[in-house]
Amino acid sequence: VEGDIWALQKDVEDFLSPLLGKTPVTQVNEVTGTLRVKGYFDQQLKAWLLEKGF
Repeated sequence: VEGDIWALQKDVEDFLSPLLGKTPVTQVNEVTGTLRVKGYFDQQLKAWLLEKGF
């Protein structure tokens, strides 16, 4: 991820929270620029990212 990875984490949590009924478990690694989400959300996150213009 290039840019504000913490903002992306918050947006992902805001998107997934209503689907789960709770805040998803996420992990940010600033050094490698990666965001990990615990669980199986491939289809939902891919659609959401495309909708957001990624």
